[in-house]
Amino acid sequence: MMSAEMTEQRPEAPRRRDSILDSADNVLRVLLMLRRDGVVRVSGVAAELGVAVSTAHRLLATLRYRGFVVQARGHEYVPGPAMGTMSRPEHRWRIAGPVRQAMQELSLRVRETVNLMVLVGADTQVADSIESPSELRVRSRVGYVVPARLSAGGRAMLAEISPGDVDRLHRDLDPASPELARLHLELARTRQRGYGLNMAESNADLVAVGMVLHQQDGRPAGALSIATPVDRFRREQLPAQVAALRATIASVRGVIG
Repeated sequence: MMSAEMTEQRPEAPRRRDSILDSADNVLRVLLMLRRDGVVRVSGVAAELGVAVSTAHRLLATLRYRGFVVQARGHEYVPGPAMGTMSRPEHRWRIAGPVRQAMQELSLRVRETVNLMVLVGADTQVADSIESPSELRVRSRVGYVVPARLSAGGRAMLAEISPGDVDRLHRDLDPASPELARLHLELARTRQRGYGLNMAESNADLVAVGMVLHQQDGRPAGALSIATPVDRFRREQLPAQVAALRATIASVRGVIG
């Protein structure tokens, strides 16, 4: 005969999570961090995940091996080719807000279109744009994606990445191809002069000069570029544009967290 009183059943104690699932969860959390911030560091991953620095390094090394991240400078990692053209709206607008006024002032000063670009794998994406006040001008290209190796801002950002990771980003190019050799030569020139140039290479209608925009701690946040219609561009304009761009970069250096 069944007792009228039911024995109270205690909930089972949670089982210890399988180490493989823990590792998978940590990898996914690193990817979410990368989507949120656009760049991660070994120390930051360790702190946010609550793991040892050596564990964070192994996680990033695995993601790097699979092409999900590439190493930029020191312990900094940015999206790799396996991330595709993943949009990062939070990161884009966290950058765009503080620098938009400076972009407007720069556009008025040089009377050309100014773009804010972010690196997404092997591509650059235009996050914000201030059009030139001139009638003949480069139109806004917000959301436009172009190979980083062909854009001024993209070249400036690629120049801060190790040569090995530049190769990993461009696995579509044969390691012995002249195109890859030309890219490395152009990035060496970019590092030497401190800015990237796009001489009607991504678009036959424009010429652009770009520089990296850094956060307060020196991490790359994106790049600013000045785009000029090819019909109006003259080589003698370049020094003035470079000086104006450099002054604008310096003016916003302390406002991006």
